[in-house]
Amino acid sequence: MKVLLINSNLLKPPITPLGLAYVATATREAGHEVSVLDLNLSDDIRGDISQTLQDHSPDVIGISMRNIDNVTMLHNVYFMPRIKEIVDFIREGTDAPIVFGGPGFSMMPAEIMKELDIPYGIVGEGEIAFPQLLDCIGKGSDISKVQGAAYLKKGKVVLNKVRNMPSVDLDLLPLPAREFFDNKRYLHDGGMGNIQTKRGCDRKCIYCTYPVIEGKKLRFRSPEKVVDEIVMLINRYGIDYLHFSDSTFNIPKDHAMDVCREMIRRGVKIKWTPYMSPYSPSRELLVLVQKTGCDGIVFGADSVSEKMLLNLEKEFTVADISRSSELCKELDIPFSLNLLFGGPGETKETVMETLDNLDRLRPVAVGAMIGIRYFPDTRLSKIALKEGFYQKDDNLLGPRYYVSPSIARDWLVHTVQDYAKSHENFFIPTGDKGLHTDDLVVEIFRDGTRGPFWEIYTEFKKRVKM
Repeated sequence: MKVLLINSNLLKPPITPLGLAYVATATREAGHEVSVLDLNLSDDIRGDISQTLQDHSPDVIGISMRNIDNVTMLHNVYFMPRIKEIVDFIREGTDAPIVFGGPGFSMMPAEIMKELDIPYGIVGEGEIAFPQLLDCIGKGSDISKVQGAAYLKKGKVVLNKVRNMPSVDLDLLPLPAREFFDNKRYLHDGGMGNIQTKRGCDRKCIYCTYPVIEGKKLRFRSPEKVVDEIVMLINRYGIDYLHFSDSTFNIPKDHAMDVCREMIRRGVKIKWTPYMSPYSPSRELLVLVQKTGCDGIVFGADSVSEKMLLNLEKEFTVADISRSSELCKELDIPFSLNLLFGGPGETKETVMETLDNLDRLRPVAVGAMIGIRYFPDTRLSKIALKEGFYQKDDNLLGPRYYVSPSIARDWLVHTVQDYAKSHENFFIPTGDKGLHTDDLVVEIFRDGTRGPFWEIYTEFKKRVKM
């Protein structure tokens, strides 16, 4: 069949849709004729949709949905109305059935299918399930055996459970079909390429959606395959900066070290940034990442209060955060801490403990969020339900945020914002001056700025003040 895949993510700066690239490869290898429409780089969404439908006359349309919203309480942007406009406009030009997928869709598939009135979806990984669903659609055969498929039956959404999840052996997957995307434009406007070394997450953070989407079991790509892709990105597409998009690059430490050693063995060096956990800090690993070109680490600390780390069910302590910070300073590796304020049990005392510890740790930067978006099937959503934030039958599709009842929301916002005003390295996405979505960030990338997020936003602040 002729299959059109659409990237519906419109958030700027643009991020290469890596998951859709994997699905494009799998769909093509299953024998289908594949075309891609990347709306993230579109300057005329309606015009590009109309032209693509006219040029390709697809039999089936697959739409990837990266996010439901921007998970930012102080500058909330809900993407569903815009996505609905896109779906409605597509329907004006074709009767081809629509299949939704992607991490955003996988969080609340039934709710999204009802909201958008779409007939099919894929929950979780699509490399195997999507071609199988296409086969069923083409033949008019039973969909009930396609693991991860979602479909309408007698007016109700049926979700086929994924047995023995996860089902995809990552080393058996061919490289993602990046040729469908404008990689140079993504580098130009978004400042980096991206790569994945593993999927899944075996941590227990109460708010996290990674285990829901990718499974709780860690699955790895071999270091050789990872470095093959890095070499391809450098040589074929001129990528000069990479973001390693694993939930936590250094868990487990051994696999992260093997990837770095393979890069060193093959003489591959590129500037890059990973997300890491302060868990079990390792000088040996940090030396290796530095040798491969890593120029900054983002530590997902969430808090620097012992009580809050326990409440968020983090696997590390304040002492681990301190040790990770000390090692980075000793090795001259810039690092930042990502924080979440307002989680269960947050009080004035825990907020001030975190802020006091930040003064002691002196990270290069801090990225802070106030309030935590809660999603179904997370521990935080169960806590929010128990504490009366919502009722059992409520639809959580529209963004909802948890702020501890033990603390006044206004006090929390003002306290953290006041701290940010007196600390140039402290960043809170509030929407002021378009901090999250403004074209100025894209302009900074277009001017050639590369590096960890704090370098981008430091430049942002300079230009706003000019």
